[in-house]
Amino acid sequence: MCNKTTTIFDLLIESEIDILVITESWLSDEDASVVRQECTPIGYGFHNFPRKEGSGGGIVIIHKAELKCIRSPISSSFKSFEHGCIYDPNKSLRLIVVYRPPPSNENGLKHSQFIDEFTEFMYEIDGLSGKPLIVGDMNVHVDNHVDNFVAQYLQILRDHDFIQTVKEPTHAKGHILDHVLCRVDDSTFTDCTVLPHRYGSDHHIVKVPLDYDKQDQSKIICKSCSFRNLDSH
Repeated sequence: MCNKTTTIFDLLIESEIDILVITESWLSDEDASVVRQECTPIGYGFHNFPRKEGSGGGIVIIHKAELKCIRSPISSSFKSFEHGCIYDPNKSLRLIVVYRPPPSNENGLKHSQFIDEFTEFMYEIDGLSGKPLIVGDMNVHVDNHVDNFVAQYLQILRDHDFIQTVKEPTHAKGHILDHVLCRVDDSTFTDCTVLPHRYGSDHHIVKVPLDYDKQDQSKIICKSCSFRNLDSH
């Protein structure tokens, strides 16, 4: 992300984004102040959630300052995935971002570990105030309907009255890896759009219109994308 600040700045301005979610930011606390100045237009807030151990990973949330979003840490930490959370008390929106690295011999992560930890995570989400919206790169191929791991993941969502609303492939090689999770009775977040492959990343951008108040017709656009493999222009 450090060498892609111009691309992010232009994306925010050109697309009039209200909330931008970035996974795999690779942004440390030491670099965050400089990157924030370079990629954040006037009138935007910036929240960095770096990986706690080692390099890589990381989550960044950039939002219009008028939304009055505050950091709202989730008490539990997990080994199989990272998370960051902000809360807008005026809109009663709780935005939770998740990045799950794909298991490998190098990181030693297992599907079973994620299932156990994600179950615990969802119980914690159930106890939080506000309207929950969970987005991010889960690296779970939810379009693979015969995979037992996928079935376990979707069962967890059903057990907690959540649904996954992205219906199109979000990766350059296919598959729905980036998810938008909301309550089954909440139609606010169901109209997701996967934007064309534009920015050189191997993940497409997922756009979520968020209509909070029918009276003032306010709308927030949340876009989630991975910048790990994004080419700078």
